[in-house]
Amino acid sequence: MPGTSPNPGSEPELLIAAAFAEGIRLFNAGAFFEAHEAWESAWLRSEGRERMFYHGLIQAAAAFVHLQRNQRKGAQLLYEKSLDKLQHFSGEHLGLQIGQLNSDLAAVFADVLAESPETPIEGATYVARAPQISWTPPKAQASTEPVVRPAVVKQGFLNDDSARQVSGK
Repeated sequence: MPGTSPNPGSEPELLIAAAFAEGIRLFNAGAFFEAHEAWESAWLRSEGRERMFYHGLIQAAAAFVHLQRNQRKGAQLLYEKSLDKLQHFSGEHLGLQIGQLNSDLAAVFADVLAESPETPIEGATYVARAPQISWTPPKAQASTEPVVRPAVVKQGFLNDDSARQVSGK
């Protein structure tokens, strides 16, 4: 089942985490379409609240894509869809300061929403005000598994027991 991860640190979880981090990096660099694509990868592998969270981020990025294209109506619609999802999160979520992001997005889109969807727009003025996402990535966990290295004798040769462990004989 998509998004099902039997244990933290599993391959699906690692793919989601990598896509999430890449989306944040791209969004902060102003590469909104690419951020949308990265987060879509996380969204497709997730479920429940996390799926809604990623979908909200995707729609926020897509709203900025529409602003880049001077498409007020598309920007308004996607921002409103994003808001419908992201407003369910506050404070910090997955290390992302979602409360701050919601406030920053609202400040940018207040003026966009104040106009009729058919009013021409110079999207670059709004894109220049795009927020930077504040995110604290989780700390890498140290491996609890011991590192097994074969015993080495003088001059770099393996002793008999170590040679058997390495060769399996």
